[in-house]
Amino acid sequence: MVGTGWPTLSELRATDFGYFTVLANYLRTIGPKAESALEQLADAVKYPGGVEWRGAAGDAAIGQAATDLLRARPVLGSWHDVATAAPHWQQILEAGKHLALDAVGDAERDGFSVGDDYSVADTRECTTEAEYEARLRVARAHFSFIRHRVSTLVANERDINTNLAAMTAEWGQLTFSEHGGGVRAVDFKQGGGPADELPYPVNNVIAEATDLDGNRIILRRGYYDATAKRGWGWDKAYWKHGVVNPNVFKDLISHSRPIHLPDGTLRYDVTINRTHCTSGLLGITSCEDTGESLTMRIVVDPNEGRAGVPDGRQKGVITMFPLEGGSGVIKLGNDWTWTPPWVNTNVPIN
Repeated sequence: MVGTGWPTLSELRATDFGYFTVLANYLRTIGPKAESALEQLADAVKYPGGVEWRGAAGDAAIGQAATDLLRARPVLGSWHDVATAAPHWQQILEAGKHLALDAVGDAERDGFSVGDDYSVADTRECTTEAEYEARLRVARAHFSFIRHRVSTLVANERDINTNLAAMTAEWGQLTFSEHGGGVRAVDFKQGGGPADELPYPVNNVIAEATDLDGNRIILRRGYYDATAKRGWGWDKAYWKHGVVNPNVFKDLISHSRPIHLPDGTLRYDVTINRTHCTSGLLGITSCEDTGESLTMRIVVDPNEGRAGVPDGRQKGVITMFPLEGGSGVIKLGNDWTWTPPWVNTNVPIN
């Protein structure tokens, strides 16, 4: 009979503990990138767009960014701990599986069949009662040994799952405090930087660019409310998605053609290939493709004469973010990705 919580023999044979390697590799990849992204954001708060943010609001934002980084580091540290432990856990479980199946194999080599519930049955015919009693003792020994091996594997797996649950208890629980009504905004009048001016100048034009079809696209300041998870424009791209260089917008638009969507908006999906450039003799720059790439998406409302846009021109960029799966892209939640630092320094893109 199968013990409580035990796999059947067929399930045991099919079990693959390789997911621990997948988990370890993922955490080793994403951990440094996540820490780098948070450090970049903390630095960007000090000099957003290259302009120092001075005053009480700036001091508060810089202090909060540093606090957020300190709060995140224990979670990032636990990613490293799990990544280190996962291969060891995999070895323990794979060894346990191997030992359990070896015990099954021993019984089968002795002429017994092992059922899916680990029951042991003789496949040979006994001609005497003494032979039957002897085979029965061997069958019981195999049955006991198989169950011992399987129970050890199950116990080890439970211990590992308990440790894993404890080490990951805070995953998904990390939150950052919001201040000032939850609106974190960017004043880019002098090249970038948050400001305290009221009413908030959501319609200020940050940058403009013309796409390959001749469409003139505007990037306005907009706003981003992190508490309500609402916003648009530069503020949303900056605070929610980590785009801190407006030249990213200008280069993406100027090198692409839009897809016209049924609701009247334009969508740009632009692939960026990362390059590494060095300056050689005589100041000649040499660039090589690193093999890293991602796709940035920009959604634009190009319609003019909208209510709430006082200059009569288009509302412009609604959002700008990297698609999942790109090199260095961090998924922070549902429909929420973070731009890797190299994108902000990789412009111009050709």
